Amino acid sequence: MVRTHRGISNGSAAGVVAGGALLLSLQSGPSAAEPPAAGMPGSAVGSSVGGMQGPRYIPNSFFATTTHFNTDLLVELLGDLNLRTVRLDFAHDLLEPAAGRYAFGADNRVIQSANLGVSHGLDQLALISHPAAWLKVAGSGDMFPNDESVAAFEEFVYQIASKYKGQIRYWQAGNEPYIPAWKERYVILLKALARAVKRADPANQVVLCGFSGTPYRDPSRDPEYLDLVYQYGGKDSFDIIASHPYTWPLLLEEGRCLDTITRLHEVMVKHGDSKPLWITEIGWSGVEPAMLGQLQTRFWHRHRSRSEEDQARALARLYLVLATIPWVERVYFFHLQQEAKYTDTLENPDFYMGLFTPWIGDRIRPKDAYFAVKTVIQMIGESAYQERLALAPDLWALVFTRGDEATVALWSVGADVVLKLGDTAMVKSVTSMVGSPVLISAEELPAAELRDANGGLIVREDRPLDWDGPNTLRLSGRPLYLKMSLPDLDRFKAQIRDAQPLATPRRGGG
Repeated sequence: MVRTHRGISNGSAAGVVAGGALLLSLQSGPSAAEPPAAGMPGSAVGSSVGGMQGPRYIPNSFFATTTHFNTDLLVELLGDLNLRTVRLDFAHDLLEPAAGRYAFGADNRVIQSANLGVSHGLDQLALISHPAAWLKVAGSGDMFPNDESVAAFEEFVYQIASKYKGQIRYWQAGNEPYIPAWKERYVILLKALARAVKRADPANQVVLCGFSGTPYRDPSRDPEYLDLVYQYGGKDSFDIIASHPYTWPLLLEEGRCLDTITRLHEVMVKHGDSKPLWITEIGWSGVEPAMLGQLQTRFWHRHRSRSEEDQARALARLYLVLATIPWVERVYFFHLQQEAKYTDTLENPDFYMGLFTPWIGDRIRPKDAYFAVKTVIQMIGESAYQERLALAPDLWALVFTRGDEATVALWSVGADVVLKLGDTAMVKSVTSMVGSPVLISAEELPAAELRDANGGLIVREDRPLDWDGPNTLRLSGRPLYLKMSLPDLDRFKAQIRDAQPLATPRRGGG
């Protein structure tokens, strides 16, 4: 995305304020896994990744975000999320305003940000961008370096990479250049950066740029741009491929993200390459529903915006789906904290993409997306993805294991689906997209009460509950997480695979 040096507005530590369905009757007993039968409801666009899914370990570094500039508040929020992998702006114009004059002092905003991340043990990706005027190619926007400044640019990168030797290992070569215009100019930048960071420390890794965005209605041009990088001789100058496969306003399974990933892999294979992929930007602009209509009326491009609820669904499902692709090593959602109140109605959609929104004074309010990201990290971080169970195309059921326990993530891309299980004894717990418990059995009803600190009853156990009956789960666009012991996993999978869907009037989805 296009950025400024505006950064995060709340920079100091502050307080965080906190119709029908498909009915699947699940019977006990073994059943072989079979492909979904023809004519089953739904057809989620991009709901599979041809030949690229498979078992893999999911390290904590898989979950990542852009902070732009670290602050004490953002570090606190990262700690609460259990998220340690961040992408920073290393703005050249702030670090070398004149050729050979390096502004690496402790009072420099970039240096303060990087040093704070180092002191807290963050795994930081340094994005080299925002060239100073003297480095730009005349009349080309932000294209850099010009022919006279290649050596100076390489020396700058060497100096800053040397300063953080052993502390920052990953360096990204620019942000979203339009490769058909840049052509060999981008590879000049790439090679100069690669020479510099490797000279500073051979253990350093070069991350390719994320390419400039393509209108979401059109097929992604990322594969074409990657092919041009290879054609211009850039293959040996980067260690990691990057992509910004935005799908907004569509959610992940409905958009082109998975197709882009597949086609990028095909381009790599064509050129005999086998590098990992990092999604260094992806996200959704989540807006309070009452404000969404006003923004869409006022600004033509706000049709890309979604509600806060949709943003939460999108980010949770983003990590669940991309966890099934071993080639995708990291996913940096964009970005951690947005910078504007809804009442500001800023035209730039970037300012509504964070997990928080400014609230009263210098405090902030977390969106549902915050709790969705925190929960998916808790549920599948440091686990092993095993398989996607064969169900109807619009239904996702992903199996993860950690130690002697299994977690099954379930959601529906289309209409709501009711799962009527014959036996729930094997299910230890059911957790919602935002981390709250979900009732599944009649035996849990007496515990469905909330007491205050003095033991006083707040919610009585006979209060009407929003559920579909005992041994029943409602799947929607909000993922559910079911935990069970490994020995019970096969019994649960057998019930799921035996499901016989019965179509009824639609009640929701997405």
